[in-house]
Amino acid sequence: MQIVTFVQRTDQSSVSPPRRATSRVSNHPTEDKLVLSFTSSTEMTQIKRVAVIGAGSCGLATVKNCLEYGFEVVCFEKTDNTAGIWRFKSGECDGQGTVMKSTILNTSKELTGFSDFPPPKTASNFMRNTEVLEYLEAYSRHFNLEEHIRFRTEVCNVHRADDYQSTGNWIVTSKDLTTNKTQEEEFNAVLVVTGHHVYPNVPDMTGLNKFEGRILHSHDYKDSHSFENKRVLVVGLGNSGGDIMCELGRVTKQVFGSSRHGTWLTQRVSWGGYPRDVLIRTRYKKWLDRKLPKWLTMYLSESDMSYRLDHDRYGIKPAERAGQSPTLIADDMPLHLASGWVKLKPGISEVHQTSVTFEDGSNEDIDDIIFCTGYTFSFPFLEKGTLVPVDDNQMSLYKRIFPPDLSHSSLALIGFIDPLGPTVTMAELQARAVCHMWAHGTSLPSAAAMHRAINAEKAATMAWYKCSARRASLQIDYIPYMDELAEIVGARPNIDWRLWLKDTELALQLVFGPATSYQYRLTGPNPWPAARRTVVETFDRIHYAMNTRQRVQLSRKPHQVHFPTEFIRLVFAFNALFIIVSFIIMYLYTS
Repeated sequence: MQIVTFVQRTDQSSVSPPRRATSRVSNHPTEDKLVLSFTSSTEMTQIKRVAVIGAGSCGLATVKNCLEYGFEVVCFEKTDNTAGIWRFKSGECDGQGTVMKSTILNTSKELTGFSDFPPPKTASNFMRNTEVLEYLEAYSRHFNLEEHIRFRTEVCNVHRADDYQSTGNWIVTSKDLTTNKTQEEEFNAVLVVTGHHVYPNVPDMTGLNKFEGRILHSHDYKDSHSFENKRVLVVGLGNSGGDIMCELGRVTKQVFGSSRHGTWLTQRVSWGGYPRDVLIRTRYKKWLDRKLPKWLTMYLSESDMSYRLDHDRYGIKPAERAGQSPTLIADDMPLHLASGWVKLKPGISEVHQTSVTFEDGSNEDIDDIIFCTGYTFSFPFLEKGTLVPVDDNQMSLYKRIFPPDLSHSSLALIGFIDPLGPTVTMAELQARAVCHMWAHGTSLPSAAAMHRAINAEKAATMAWYKCSARRASLQIDYIPYMDELAEIVGARPNIDWRLWLKDTELALQLVFGPATSYQYRLTGPNPWPAARRTVVETFDRIHYAMNTRQRVQLSRKPHQVHFPTEFIRLVFAFNALFIIVSFIIMYLYTS
């Protein structure tokens, strides 16, 4: 294990120093850790002017954090608006991401909200895409972000300046899509926030070129109108595939879903009508997962997911154990399978002109095929694609952010993750960590040390995830990674006995409540004065969104605890059941 001392620059007194000197690289359930930290850089030019590429949800958070740390920011956005994939586009949108007309969040609003700008309490707990768009636009207006964005401006090339070795500067070549004029500008640093839902991935299949019906990717699917009374095959059991199957099931003649691997199926709404993620994305749950044997936590997780739908009986159980491959979130899928609106099939053996043969030998007449098989991404504008190579959606980034072979930390990639939780809040904290490092003039460890850390993390990832390397490449655990980034900033909440004595209400929320991004504004640089109140009132806002029939303004006296007693009872009841089942299993296992 290697530990490199963190040395703080003395000329950045305006920024609070990190709370801890080291941070752990691997954030995986295997808990294999390689400890690394950063050193002060005196060679690189002090960063003042920053280029941000992309103004989607993660791009907006990146611009905001750059401004918060006092940088001069220019954001390049090739479309004429913000919000990226969350702005529904009814027409063709090659090279741009978009949601379906009916898309809703897979993560609840409290976990998805920015750290110092929570969604309104009137917003649904699982916001529709129109609500998400309104929220992102309100965020942009509140922090005056659009005045720093150049719309309809495409970045054609980013390359190291002639004096890069001594300055770390970059040359950005951009093109104004309205005037077709190009220009070159020099920046001290570049943040790439272009997203990884870019190029639709359509696998090669025998006979696909002979098919006479429509072939499209989920990227091009907008709504169900043109599929009425047809026999549609949806390929892939990811979240998009599940949403499309459930939407088409009610209007088509028949929907078939094809998957070679199967999947674990869960839902957004869980016990008592609470969003499932606010119950499981907690520090207490993470602590429990670490203390109990892995086989036991996987068994209990599988039992929980099989409560509504027996994965064996419905033929969708994957070879991997729970948590070892991506999980399908589809609340309506059990009903659609039970009603026959959706019929699942194994992998495809061959595609014919008007039908498809599956691996079990069955054949079905098919009118349209929709591929929900993910995306590929690359960075052709970064020194012609050579700077950050991507192979089958896999790349090497230190902390999932920094290319390890550059001599300066002035290039960072934000949001290239697929977390067990919300992406946008992770990307926000990534950007905050990068800006904090730049503001302090801190540099990365040596290339060799970073490669060792990257290889250790990849080995831990593949040891845990039993799916393909492509599917596992962007997976990351939410709370450990957020805490790791927060340690860099010095914003990780310190939950010790003093907090329990001084502020029990806050301690309860931090341990048993959802690990919201607001927690990372309680302390450290750029704290948010309303962070504590926002954290302790989390369940007030959840409850307010639940009951639209009897909307009552929630008001509490200062001494009243906001943490819901029914939730505490639920936690302890669940734990009691958990312990009882554990003893029974251990008895049967050892007898």
